[in-house]
Amino acid sequence: MAVSFHHKASLFLLGLLTSIAITRADGAMMISVGDTAPTTDIVASQTTTSNGYQLRNTPTSYRNYGQSFQWLGGEMLDRITLQLNNAGAVGASAPGANIQLEIFEVFNQFSDAPTNPTPISIQTAVLPASGMANDKYLTFDIDDVALDDLSYYMFFLTLTDAADANLQVTFQVGVHASYGNGKIIMQDNTTTYSAQANDLVFYLQSTPVPEPGSLGLLAFGGLLLSRVKRRA
Repeated sequence: MAVSFHHKASLFLLGLLTSIAITRADGAMMISVGDTAPTTDIVASQTTTSNGYQLRNTPTSYRNYGQSFQWLGGEMLDRITLQLNNAGAVGASAPGANIQLEIFEVFNQFSDAPTNPTPISIQTAVLPASGMANDKYLTFDIDDVALDDLSYYMFFLTLTDAADANLQVTFQVGVHASYGNGKIIMQDNTTTYSAQANDLVFYLQSTPVPEPGSLGLLAFGGLLLSRVKRRA
């Protein structure tokens, strides 16, 4: 069957636009291990170090926690990076374990619980099977979440596999009140949230703004596609 020029042009332009603005269709979070902290597209961070807090799910104890923060980016939250503690950071059952990351709204930097118990995003992934070691950085590359500029949120981590004596990960924590726009919020052997005086070592990154050339190409492609459709 013959294919018209207009149809071919439409397919070409659609492919061009898709290649420029590609997204993960499944919405899955991915986790990577690195030796250094991120340096680009940083919206908020806390970098001082002091000790560590253990995230765990063992037969005798569980602890889930996260960090509240103020969003100052005006764009999409794209990545969250945490630093592993410098001593005994990873239990033997943690590599390859399932982990859940939730994002909630909180009222302000002093909040000790979400303003709404329903998270605005729930994402899951498997911790890296290898490479997690003391002082390394874990980057949670999430399915982008739109946040309101100047508003307060928190990310919250839970190890979701069945309880195991060695299912724990310890993340680096900063000195007392080292980050002024939030704090650690925790569930420690209870479903009740409680705020802590410390802050995680964390880096929040926004989705990079497309280069001007890419924006121009997108606009040009959209214009051509609309003209092709009108002539078809």
